[in-house]
Amino acid sequence: MPDCMIRQKPKNTVLPQKDGEAESRHKEIQKYIKLYQASEKFNGLPPLCREISFFDVTPNPSYNLALLRPSDAVAWDSLESLEAMYHLHQYKMPASAEIWNVGEASDLDFAEQRLVGDFPFTIEQIRTLPKHVKIKPHHIEGLLDPDLDFQTACQKGKIFMVDYSKKLKDIPLKNGGWLSAPTLLLYHNNNKQLVPLAIQLFPATDPPICTMNDNKYAWMLAKIHFQCAETHWRFFGAKIYNIHFCCSIYASTTFRCLSTKHPVRQLLTPYLRGSIASLNYIVDKLLVKGGLVDNLFGVGLEGGLAITRKAHKDFFFINFGFGNDYKNRNCEALKGCGYHAAEDGLLIWEAIKKYVRNIMDLFYTEPADIINDTELHQWAQELKEAIPSVICLKEYTLDPLVFIVTNIIWTCTAYHSALNDNLYDTIGFVPNKPFSVQYPWPRKPKDEIVLKDILLTLPSKTHSLAQVQWVQQMRPEVSSPSVPRLQEDPDAGHYEEVFVDSCAHGLYLTFLEYLRDVEAQINKQNSQRTTAYTAMLPSKIAKHVYV
Repeated sequence: MPDCMIRQKPKNTVLPQKDGEAESRHKEIQKYIKLYQASEKFNGLPPLCREISFFDVTPNPSYNLALLRPSDAVAWDSLESLEAMYHLHQYKMPASAEIWNVGEASDLDFAEQRLVGDFPFTIEQIRTLPKHVKIKPHHIEGLLDPDLDFQTACQKGKIFMVDYSKKLKDIPLKNGGWLSAPTLLLYHNNNKQLVPLAIQLFPATDPPICTMNDNKYAWMLAKIHFQCAETHWRFFGAKIYNIHFCCSIYASTTFRCLSTKHPVRQLLTPYLRGSIASLNYIVDKLLVKGGLVDNLFGVGLEGGLAITRKAHKDFFFINFGFGNDYKNRNCEALKGCGYHAAEDGLLIWEAIKKYVRNIMDLFYTEPADIINDTELHQWAQELKEAIPSVICLKEYTLDPLVFIVTNIIWTCTAYHSALNDNLYDTIGFVPNKPFSVQYPWPRKPKDEIVLKDILLTLPSKTHSLAQVQWVQQMRPEVSSPSVPRLQEDPDAGHYEEVFVDSCAHGLYLTFLEYLRDVEAQINKQNSQRTTAYTAMLPSKIAKHVYV
């Protein structure tokens, strides 16, 4: 299609049944149907749209992939030599390195990473222990407050869990690779601190279980295995599938089914920009045999794609919406414990939802408006074909439509930015979140595990260096300096004209004002927090997806 056609600004914002230029609108849709065709690239995953139009152009990241090729498997001889790598290559020492090996402070930081780390959307409250978890009261003796036993702590809602046992079970491994499928239990103590209790490395009749009561190096090793597992799910499940695959589906379906005059398309376009291009870059440059991902991650490319397929199979659209996710995991129970990602994320979710509701109310004023919108129904149908858990539209209420659109914008903006925030300080220190472990859990008593077992388990010297170099390049200020932010500045004239309709455009400006209030509220909360959390500041949230 000629680029001029793609660049042409729509004349107005109007539903198809109210458009006086039905024939030209139909021709426009037919052109987009031909343009945004998708084809299968990976078995068991949604098809990819390969056409990158003006709507989707985004700068490619400037990754130096040739630099990131680990070439040997030489283990570290000491933690000091690993830390010296940062000085040798003039890399700033990541924040997590300062307390990674400092007793109680290390454990508090490990727990805090579930709340404000690079993947803060997995912790959940539990009232009873799942059957696959074999952790018993004697494992955690002395780790709870004196007035509580484990069963009472559960009943009082003080026990929390991060569980990868089903997500990572039976993942095929690359030669020499190893990956646990762990479950982590945490405790919200009387001092309002979240502390780790125990790690079970995989579901089994008699699995390895470690706690702070164990030998220092055994507990340290268990945390390394857990962090490696979480890093795999974060990258292949949350980032590759939940963000890049899903956002590419949202974009190609929206661009294929909805006219440029359609209010839903005009609403979504700024947030979907870059989605198709980003996934194509990942597929062509990163998810290739012998490439960066295949070499760096412990499970290799095939194991990584198996994780992505699990994410696709288990994806439940309605639970992924942050408002529902917040309730389902009972994030409210962690108030006062430093769960800033959830507290601030809820503000962003509600702001987006309010904006979407206002736009939908403007154009869909009666049930007939939804019933007769053929483009919208085709859009919803194709979304559901690609992602079966997408909820159905209803003719008597706008709630499902508002939820779908809000969830799409949330994923492209706040969720994506939260996973990209503070990467270097968490993943940049290799022992804190390694991309691979070189050895399985040692076949010897826990009290015989020593520092050498740690050093043999960590990624090799060249793998460690490649991980640090890649994380350096993935930092938002390096990989996406030109991507606009969610919070634009109308006063300075720096904002996008999202809608042709003046009333809808006014609602967009109101949304920007509301985001300014949210920014002020988060800044005020940060001034009272021990550690500021900035990932959910509207001025830092990227407006659309990037690699």
